[in-house]
Amino acid sequence: MIEILPYSENAISDEVIEETFKTIIKDNLYHIVFYDGTIKTEEDFRQLIKEKNNFALFGFVDRRLAGVAWVNALYDNHASPHFCIFREFWGRYSQSLGRRAIDCWFSIKNKYGKHLLDILTGVTPSEYKHAVRYISRLGFIVIGELPYVGYNALTKKYGSVTLSYIERPCE
Repeated sequence: MIEILPYSENAISDEVIEETFKTIIKDNLYHIVFYDGTIKTEEDFRQLIKEKNNFALFGFVDRRLAGVAWVNALYDNHASPHFCIFREFWGRYSQSLGRRAIDCWFSIKNKYGKHLLDILTGVTPSEYKHAVRYISRLGFIVIGELPYVGYNALTKKYGSVTLSYIERPCE
């Protein structure tokens, strides 16, 4: 059974955040998920998850931690999504986990009952072809590439990014 839990201090403990970061490292996903090098430590990651303007979700499969996703850069009616599915759950669960995260973000409403997000905008390093394929499978529409704007902290070089978006379905 797949379960998506939004971050809150009552629902997600610091231990789960710590386990998440350690699994990102163990699964050798750190340089993919944090390619720009802005998140360097477990404390940086904890702050990212707890940041008031981010909306983090934790995915579980049969009560086992399967990944994390968050949106940030909230502006007006859009935000930027980030997905990290742990290797053990690739394939069979990765698309369902990502789709459920998207549905959760699009279901958020403000205090007046209006949807907070109408669109998610993706900026994915083009060299990570698997990530571009993943977002395409989730329903993102790829609109093109921008050269030399994505900094890769591992290679210390700028590369192309793939721009994409997905719209909230009309009700």
